Amino acid sequence: MSDFFERNCQAMALNAANAPLLSRIQNTVALSEPEVYETADGGLTLIFRETSLHDANGAIQEAQQLVKEHCRPAAKGMHLLLGLGLGYPLAEITHKTQDFPESLILVYEPFLPLLRFVMENVDLTPYFSKRNIIITDNRFELEQLIAAHYVWQKTEIDFTTLPSYAHLAHEDITGILAKITEIIKLQQDSLKIGLLLSPAWLRHFVGNLPYWPACLPFENLEGRFQGKHAIVVGGGPSLDAAIETLADNQDRLVVIATTRAVRSLLAKGVQPDFILAIDYEGPDEQLSGLETDLKNTRFILGPYAAACTFLIPSAGRFSVNLSKFPVVPWVDKLLKRETAPVDVLGTVSYLGVQTAITLGCASMTLIGMDLAFSGDRQYAENATTSEQRIEEGHLIVQDSKDYTDSKVPMVDTVGQNGETLRTPIDYEMYRKHFETFAELCQHENHACKLFNASIGGVAIKGFETLALQEVLFRLSPEPFDKSAPLQNLVMPSEETLQAQSRAILSGVEDLVERTEAARQVMDGILETLDGIDNFFQWEGHIDQYYQLQKQLRDILSGDSLLSMILSTTSYHYNKAMIKNPAEWDAVSKNIGTTMAFIDHCRKTLCEELYPVLLESREKLSDQAALSRRWQPLPENV
Repeated sequence: MSDFFERNCQAMALNAANAPLLSRIQNTVALSEPEVYETADGGLTLIFRETSLHDANGAIQEAQQLVKEHCRPAAKGMHLLLGLGLGYPLAEITHKTQDFPESLILVYEPFLPLLRFVMENVDLTPYFSKRNIIITDNRFELEQLIAAHYVWQKTEIDFTTLPSYAHLAHEDITGILAKITEIIKLQQDSLKIGLLLSPAWLRHFVGNLPYWPACLPFENLEGRFQGKHAIVVGGGPSLDAAIETLADNQDRLVVIATTRAVRSLLAKGVQPDFILAIDYEGPDEQLSGLETDLKNTRFILGPYAAACTFLIPSAGRFSVNLSKFPVVPWVDKLLKRETAPVDVLGTVSYLGVQTAITLGCASMTLIGMDLAFSGDRQYAENATTSEQRIEEGHLIVQDSKDYTDSKVPMVDTVGQNGETLRTPIDYEMYRKHFETFAELCQHENHACKLFNASIGGVAIKGFETLALQEVLFRLSPEPFDKSAPLQNLVMPSEETLQAQSRAILSGVEDLVERTEAARQVMDGILETLDGIDNFFQWEGHIDQYYQLQKQLRDILSGDSLLSMILSTTSYHYNKAMIKNPAEWDAVSKNIGTTMAFIDHCRKTLCEELYPVLLESREKLSDQAALSRRWQPLPENV
C-alpha cells in the first residue's frame, strides 16, 4: 500500500462526512495497471474503459477551461464536480473558490477501483484535507448531501463535468441533474408554503408555549419499542378494508395514527398508541367529541399543532423539533437544553414513519395511506365531515365550517397494479417523500421492513404491497404489554415545570417588548413618509428614514422569534428598500411599496401575533392555573 494512499485517507478522514466513502475505499482493489501517458501541456491522462479521462492535448488546460466556464465562486456556493479524474478539475475549483471557504465542493467519483488507483498514485491531500470538500462514490449519498445543504434562492449551485465522464457515467449524471431539479422544485414549493403560512405557524406556536413544558422531547421515545411492529395509519379509503384486521390484532402492534384516522379507528374499537399532530387546522374538527376517549393515548406534537391536542386528556405528550420551522431551538435555549431536529418534510404522515424508526420497530406497515383516489372517495368512513368530488380535473373540497368549495389541482399517478389513478398534486409529493425514505433505509441497511397495506392506492417504491392480513401472517407478531416500554418515563416535578414556565415567560416578555418597540418604529416610518410628494421633501427625510429602517431590522433580527416575521416578509422588505434613486417617480413608487410592507408587517406582528403573546404571557404568569392544568396528567407517561 502506497504512502500516497495512507496520506490521502488521513486527509479525507478530517471531514466526518467522508467516512462512508473512506470505509468503502479501504476495501476496494485498485484498477490494475491502467495505461497512463503525458498530455501536451505536461499533465497526465489515463485510459479507462477505452476512454481517456482527460484531453490528450492538455489535461491541465482542459480543467482550467472547464472551471473557468462553469464554476462561479460565491459565499454560499455549492460546486458539484461530477468525476474526479486525476484531480485536475478539483485543484482548479479549490483555487478559484479559495476566497469563499464557506462554500461547499461536492465530488462525485462513481468508479471506486479508479478512485483507489488515483489515491495510491496522486497526492490529493491539499484538497482532501479541506473541510468544505466532500467526496462520495454513491449517487444517493450525493443527492442527500445536495438536499441537506441546498437552500433555494440562497445557494449558488454550479456543475463541472469532464467530457469523459459525460460519456462514462452518462446515466448517473443525467439522473443527478434531474434529482437536483426536483430538489429545487420541492424547496421552491416548500418556501412558497412557508411564506404563506409561517406567520400563522408562529402565532399558533406562541399560543402553545404555556403547554410546552408539560411535553417530553421526542427523543425520549428512542428505542422504546425495539423489535415490535408498527402500523402507521392515515385516513385514506383503504383503511376501511384493513380496520377489522387491525382491531383483532391491535394488542400485537404499535398503532401510530394521524388525527384524520382517529375517529375511524375508535369507531371500530382500535385505541391508537400514538396520535400525530403537526397542523393547526384539522385536529379541532377531527378530534371533536373524542375528548374522553383518548386517556390511554399519547400525542406526538409539532410546535404549531392545534391547541386542542395539547389540552385533550391523554397518557402523555411528546414535542417534536421540526427542522424546517426553527422555533424549538428558541425554547431549548431558554430551557438550557438541546433537542434533535426531525425533518417531517411538511407532512404528518412522514412523521409517522419517522416515529416508527425512532421507536426501534422491526417493521412498519402503512394503511390508509392511499395518496390517491382509488375510487370516488379521498377518505375512509368517519374520517371527515367534508365532501370531496372531482370536477374538471380538480379535487373540490367542501369546508365543513362555511361550506365553501376550494379547488385542488389533480395529477395522474401510478397505482399498485400499474393502473392510472388521480391524486391531488401535494399527495404526489408525499409519495416521493416515502420513496426517498425507503431509499434511505436501504442505503443505511436499516433492519426495519417496509410494507404498504393501503390496497388500491398508489404504488410506493421500496414498500412491499401486501394486505394487512398477509403482512401479519408473514411477521407473526406476538401480543405484548404496551405500557411496559414507557413506564420509566416520568414527568418533571411541578417545581421543574414552573421553573421551565418562568424561563419561557422571560422569552415571551422579550417578544412583547420587541413587538411594542417595532410598532413605535413602524409608526415613525409611516409618519416620516406620509405627505412626501416631491423629491426635495424626500431628500430632507432620507437620513431619518434610513435610521428608522435600521432600527426596525435590528428589532426583528437576532435570536428573537420575531426574526421569522422579517424572513417571511423579506421579499416585500427588499422591494421596499429605497435605494435613493435620482428620479421622483422611482422614489414615489418605492415609498408606496415601503408603506405597503409596513402595513403588512403591522398586521402580522401587532394585530395578529401581539394579542396571542399577551394571552400566553398571562397564562405563563398564572402559576396557580399552571398547577391546575398539570394536575390531571398522570405521574408516569
